[in-house]
Parts: sequence; structure tokens; C-alpha cells
Amino acid sequence: MNSGGSGISEILIMALDLAWWIVIIQFIMSWLVQFNVLNLRQPIVAQAWFGINRLTSPIYDKVRRYVPTLSGIDFTPIIVIFAIRTSTYETALTFVSERQRVPCLLPGTYKSWMWCSSP
Repeated sequence: MNSGGSGISEILIMALDLAWWIVIIQFIMSWLVQFNVLNLRQPIVAQAWFGINRLTSPIYDKVRRYVPTLSGIDFTPIIVIFAIRTSTYETALTFVSERQRVPCLLPGTYKSWMWCSSP
């Protein structure tokens, strides 16, 4: 499988994609916990919730310094998701020249960021 990019770029894109999924899962779980669909008194749910919060809180805290909460709505996850996707796109463009290949711009898993042949 010839991807057209360096191994470093592929590892970086996989790491950014993993971070994207962690933020999405935390975002969805926060709504489910808020509306009592998930109960934090259950040990498995509590472990998952606190583990994901440990992963996301350092990033969120840095963004929350600059972004105010408006009417109780926290826009931090949306900003972090946008930053991760922008970083993924920039990484793909930095490590692959236009003559070689262009990245597929489909959101989702790492496989959607495999390199497509240029037309």
C-alpha cells in the first residue's frame, strides 16, 4: 500500500483522528449525562466519563481561557474539533506534494484520510 506520504504524516494524522473521536465521544457523553440517559453512579459509566474528561480537560482548559461561555453553552468542543480537523488537513497538505497525490477530504476514520490519486 503506497500512500504517497511519509510515515510521520500518517502517524500524526492517525493521532489527530483519534483526538477527534475522543472529543466527539466526550461531547455526546456530556449530553447523555446531562439528560440522565447515562448514570454516573454506574461504575463503568463513571470510569469512562472521568477517563475521557482527563484526556480532554487539558485541551479544553487552554481554550476556555479565551472563549467565554455564552448563556451556559460551552463552545469549546466545537472549537477543538475545528482545530483538529484544520490541523489534519494542513498536515496532509504539508507532507504531500500536489504532483504526488491529494488527500481525500472525507470526515471520519483514518481510512477516509488515505491518499486519493490526483485527477
